[in-house]
Amino acid sequence: MFRPRAVLIRFLAAVSLGSPVSTEAHDLYGPVKADIVRVVDGDTILVDALPWPNQRIRTYVRLRGIDSAEMNSPCPAFRRSANLAKQALVTMVEGRESVTLMAITGDKYFGRVVATLKTDDGRDLARELMERGLAEPYEGKRKLRSACPG
Repeated sequence: MFRPRAVLIRFLAAVSLGSPVSTEAHDLYGPVKADIVRVVDGDTILVDALPWPNQRIRTYVRLRGIDSAEMNSPCPAFRRSANLAKQALVTMVEGRESVTLMAITGDKYFGRVVATLKTDDGRDLARELMERGLAEPYEGKRKLRSACPG
């Protein structure tokens, strides 16, 4: 018998304690409603997830399948791109109190999950950032280093 609450509890406990998380054993397909706390950068949002009634878990969520430029890059062009991506994400969630997390798994970094984030009208935030040219596809592997454009 599949017990989604038990899987969620194990998954969130492992993530919050920094334990290795087997994504096969601990995938959570959602939907999980999450209140938006703030946009961190072009591919990460801080949320208060509401996995079951009267339970809130504050966590960073990386948008599944994309990578945006880094805010702290030494390259001025990459920093500008990072700020554009962050501002676009801020605009996409502006006026919204919550998003829905789907296909939730652990991230390679402590304290963060990876998920597909959708708005209440069904818009996929990662897809929109890619369509606007503000993010690149990312599958969780090592990123290629690009030369700083002149």
